[in-house]
Amino acid sequence: MCRFLNFRLVAAAIAVACVVGSASPAKAAFAMYLQFDGGPITQVAGNSVGTGSDFGVISYNGTYGTGGTTGTEFAIQALSGSATNVSPQSDLLGSTLRITNTTGSTQTLHIYLSQTNYTQPTGNPLRVESGMSGTNNTGTVNPANVFQAWLDASNTLLGMPGVGNGLQSANVTGTTWDTGSAVGNFARAGMYSLTSEVNLVMSAGAVINFSNHVNVTNATPAPAGLVLVASMLPFVAVLRRRLRKSDAVTVA
Repeated sequence: MCRFLNFRLVAAAIAVACVVGSASPAKAAFAMYLQFDGGPITQVAGNSVGTGSDFGVISYNGTYGTGGTTGTEFAIQALSGSATNVSPQSDLLGSTLRITNTTGSTQTLHIYLSQTNYTQPTGNPLRVESGMSGTNNTGTVNPANVFQAWLDASNTLLGMPGVGNGLQSANVTGTTWDTGSAVGNFARAGMYSLTSEVNLVMSAGAVINFSNHVNVTNATPAPAGLVLVASMLPFVAVLRRRLRKSDAVTVA
């Protein structure tokens, strides 16, 4: 009976060991998506959740429009995304050498980059700074609401809406445009994802290029002097009480 019981315990231990040994950490996912006007969002580069495109570089060359990648309203050259997960600054970067509206009318293209499983930096809250700039080589792009970035504490691919700096519009100077920087501090519970969205409303025949970024660092701590003063306040209060008692004894 004891031998049978011992055998069952050993077998159970082996089974548990096999389960634990076979477990593997979740893989990061990095993906690029395109959307023509208000149509479906289509993945054109990177990998889906669990198939493991880790932090690195992804890119797309081709056309896009009605029908997705078979559409020809937009010609896209060297549309790229890059993601890094390091301390003291993680990031999500996007750029393109050339996007052309091949039609004779205004067209809209949305570009999404999304990366999961960020762990760096390790602090809480996190400071998210985002911005975008570009050039109109031919024609124009509508500068209103051209860029947006999200940090999603649930670590979801295309985590929209997470939390972020809101829609950013660009200031136009000649043929160049720039959103400047938007900054916000946001809480995280563990791993998080970053997602960026580019909204291009391009005039007929327009040719543009752009670059954008989402940078994540630890929220700026209070200045050392302010922290020191704050830490001394309780001792100052104690000293004042003692001085008051001392004065009272002296007067008496």
